[in-house]
Amino acid sequence: MSALGLPQTRLRGRDISPLKSDDCKQMLHSGQLRTQRRDASGATGPAVGKFVAEGLVERDKFADDFYLSVDPAVVVFTQDWDLSLLKQWYIIGNDMAIMSVSPKSIELQGSTNNTVLVQCSARIHSKSPDAVVEFNPPEMVPRQGSVLLAPVLQAHYSEIFHFGPTRALFDVRSDPYTPLISVGHEYARAARFWTRGYDFYAPNEDTLFARYKWQEPPFPLPARGIDDDTEQQQQRGMDKSNRRIRHLLRLPVSIKDSVLEQSQVYSPGGIRSMEAWQAFSGIDPRAAYDESTTNQFTLCGAVARHQLHYVPY
Repeated sequence: MSALGLPQTRLRGRDISPLKSDDCKQMLHSGQLRTQRRDASGATGPAVGKFVAEGLVERDKFADDFYLSVDPAVVVFTQDWDLSLLKQWYIIGNDMAIMSVSPKSIELQGSTNNTVLVQCSARIHSKSPDAVVEFNPPEMVPRQGSVLLAPVLQAHYSEIFHFGPTRALFDVRSDPYTPLISVGHEYARAARFWTRGYDFYAPNEDTLFARYKWQEPPFPLPARGIDDDTEQQQQRGMDKSNRRIRHLLRLPVSIKDSVLEQSQVYSPGGIRSMEAWQAFSGIDPRAAYDESTTNQFTLCGAVARHQLHYVPY
């Protein structure tokens, strides 16, 4: 499930004067909602779902607004969340800023706000020759020094929550040609954002929380026959999506697929180079899978020490 919101950028001053009839009409948001329903049989993964949701944002109407992309099954909003996000974004002073992080657990709401979460580590997700990069859950860093004043520059982001100018959505749409996968699409989109001039920041105030649920691993399923067409078809689709990501990022692939749809649209940008992105993100997408650690690539120490620096262009 995907949800996009467009917080109002023109905010009324608060007063206690009686509401007028026109004020009430302006508060009715039902006419501003845009939805699109699809049959469950067409559910082919998060990247495709977000592409559909992002397509509902009309460029001519919302070109100078902000967007909020969240996982509605997880995210919990705090009071005045919209004011907080706008305030933090303007404090950054970078009109290409995207604020993003996997939010803190709802169990931490109301506790002492002495840490912030940052997206700062990743790994190669499998031993496959067409393996992609998987971003790890965020790490906590102390809320002190410059972190008290402004959001934190970070090298990665999260699709669970990101907020920024709507032009970022128009410039870097989710790739609808990567169905069925649950990892790899974040890294690919992060590369496209950054090489087009956008930067990622972790909020320094708790605006959103999340309801994370621990799920026990399922019991082993009975072995299926090799003629299970549905399972094999899904695996082929996932493999093709991974190869597409690697091909667009100019990485070697085991098989070159005959068609690479809209490759110019979904390839990295030209404002910053992929070599600069690899150095900034601290990730080598050509590296082999390392089964000894989940933090195969980490910049958490550098972020905590404020040693990650903006790359001009």
